[in-house]
Amino acid sequence: MNDDKKKKKGLRNINDLEFGVPNDSEKFYIIVANAELSQDVELEINGNLISVMDYQAKVDDYLKGNHALETYSLGESAGATQLKSLKFIVGLDAASVSNGLIPTETKTVVKNTPGPNGEYRDGALIIQAININNMSLNRSLGVADQDEDLYWESTIFWHVKQSGDNKGNDNDNSNSYEYCDKKDKKVYICHKGKTICISVNAIWKHMEHHKDDHLGSCDD
Repeated sequence: MNDDKKKKKGLRNINDLEFGVPNDSEKFYIIVANAELSQDVELEINGNLISVMDYQAKVDDYLKGNHALETYSLGESAGATQLKSLKFIVGLDAASVSNGLIPTETKTVVKNTPGPNGEYRDGALIIQAININNMSLNRSLGVADQDEDLYWESTIFWHVKQSGDNKGNDNDNSNSYEYCDKKDKKVYICHKGKTICISVNAIWKHMEHHKDDHLGSCDD
């Protein structure tokens, strides 16, 4: 694809990492998973571009002991590169490219429904910040194997509308975020019949433990 056919599309604000990474000097690795299903996407780290396929290959090589993986921190920390910017760049025609960007439904990603071949979060493109000291990856899924190893996670995918979405009467309440703070860092979740407000970075883990909950207010 020609460069002039690309448009930058940002990941969530990098400040969201602060909710998961313990402190600015804490070191972590950046992991990408399901890249084979989002081949028309590039990862930009501190202004440097790399395809998600190539980045995932670097992680795979690291796991095989072939080379070291770049270490990052949010602030200045000896032996780590300070992470100043983090973005996904998506091709404008990604949806028309085979495996350019997998289409899926928000609810299947949030609830971590396996993809057709058992992919993590229905095959959505995954990016994680992982503890370098206790790094343990699930070799088949390519993501953090233990909750304590995962500092932060975000996803990118095409949302597939269900019938009725365009009329605004779809019963699927998980197709968008309903923010409950002025900084758009917390969202409403219907939890056991009561509306609660939690950090966007806590959504995935919460929904995994509470399968009957859904995004949005209970009275949506």
